[in-house]
Amino acid sequence: MKIKRIIEQHHRDFSAIIECQFCGHEEEFDCGYDDRNFHDNVIPEMKCRKCNKSTNSEKTEFYQLAKNRNKYRVAKQLDGELAYAEIGNTYFSDTLYERGYNINELCKTGHLELVPRVFDFEKEVVGKNIHSVITVCPECGSHGVNLPLEKQCGNCGYSECWTYYDAETIDNLIRAEQEQSQEEPLLKGLYRKPFHYDEVGQIVFDSDTNPVLDVRGWGRIQKMENAEQVQDAIGHYLTKLLNEYWPE
Repeated sequence: MKIKRIIEQHHRDFSAIIECQFCGHEEEFDCGYDDRNFHDNVIPEMKCRKCNKSTNSEKTEFYQLAKNRNKYRVAKQLDGELAYAEIGNTYFSDTLYERGYNINELCKTGHLELVPRVFDFEKEVVGKNIHSVITVCPECGSHGVNLPLEKQCGNCGYSECWTYYDAETIDNLIRAEQEQSQEEPLLKGLYRKPFHYDEVGQIVFDSDTNPVLDVRGWGRIQKMENAEQVQDAIGHYLTKLLNEYWPE
């Protein structure tokens, strides 16, 4: 519902004609209070007596549908109705479909680029953040701490909240990326995946049977219970890391 016309106001108390933006039904009410809470929270929750819809109930449904939309960035000049679009402009998939654009083909030709909801760096910092990750909803303004990679507002249901990471977490991520970028050129081509661990010789080999590392440390663990299993577990774990992180 929305206010169509104020009938009478005394200080902050007022009466008005309210109108349903969905079916056009009008009705009068006399219990209005002119403050931000009433306009932002009370009126949007009012249900129309005719169609039983409220502004917020329809917003929630729209936000759920919006989760299935993708956003695309213009990377090359488009033809057709959006020929005026500048490089870097963004459009949702439904807007592009309604104007007859073949999104898959335009992505292949480099005219459009998918704007990810979750960026790669966000996946990398899951579980590594020093402080809580804060989300801010641009729709209702509420702050929250969501589950990892979750963008939906817990208050109004808006699907595209802004995510704020603490500076220390981002600094650690940048440092790790810089260190990795300096090491990778030295390692590429030295060994080939997949790596495998030989339990007999306690040696990790690459796919060409080149020895990569020898699992040592028996002097420390020999008196442990199941010492051989511990040594092999170390070898298999190191092999798993090599297969996962060794640069191609």
